[in-house]
Amino acid sequence: MHYYIDVVKKYAVFNGRTSRKKYWMFILYNAIFAVVAAILDTIFHTPTIGEDSGTINSLYTFAVITPSIAVGVRRLHDINKSGWWMLLPLVGLPFFLLMFVHIVLGSFLGTLGVFGGMITVIIFYMKKGMPTENKYGPSPKD
Repeated sequence: MHYYIDVVKKYAVFNGRTSRKKYWMFILYNAIFAVVAAILDTIFHTPTIGEDSGTINSLYTFAVITPSIAVGVRRLHDINKSGWWMLLPLVGLPFFLLMFVHIVLGSFLGTLGVFGGMITVIIFYMKKGMPTENKYGPSPKD
């Protein structure tokens, strides 16, 4: 639980590094809390915002969006990559504009770009961090 709290305390810190363990433990606790928020939405019949999420789940998601981005950036820093790599899945989005010209080609290239970018970033998050100091700071294990 302290991994989650440490990340939330550094909710707007985009410099430095985060270890694999701290990142994935934050993701685990975040998923558990999101499920609990969804269950509370169901129990209390909170009004839905959109189609799928209720008020409690939406508020929770809004509260952890900045810490989630910040810990993702710090995790990429641990493997000596820029935080801008988080935007890689967005590369495929312009291809969806091709759907106005050619539906099959645009949807294929757009989907390939988005999922390819997502898989690449997830692989980056799973990589072992640099054991020594890099341009983003000292190793988080020190």
